[in-house]
Amino acid sequence: MKKTSMWGGILISSILFGVLHADMIGAFLFGLIACLLYLRTGNLLLPILMHILNNTLAVISSFLPASWFDGVVIATREDIINNASTLSVLLVISSILTAYIVVKLGKGLSKKREEAMSALETISE
Repeated sequence: MKKTSMWGGILISSILFGVLHADMIGAFLFGLIACLLYLRTGNLLLPILMHILNNTLAVISSFLPASWFDGVVIATREDIINNASTLSVLLVISSILTAYIVVKLGKGLSKKREEAMSALETISE
């Protein structure tokens, strides 16, 4: 963030998070929310706990029977046609929820960052 801007730093670190997790969209969005959560709270523990919870849910889901995922797994063209309405609704809901979280966490961060930077400059003088 010192070399670019606040949003530049957030985007660069989120893109790197997505690349390193080999899931560009999902991990990018996760990294974006984790960055905003850290900047909003000033506490690194919260994004770490969120990451632990996410990984725990992923591991638990690996032990669920395959039939549990029948409604969301797409294997054939018929699956797309049969599940299009359900999947579209899930996509819209998750997109709205993600956008809401990003906007809510991002609101007022520029002012908060400026205050923190001026406090650091005062301390270093």
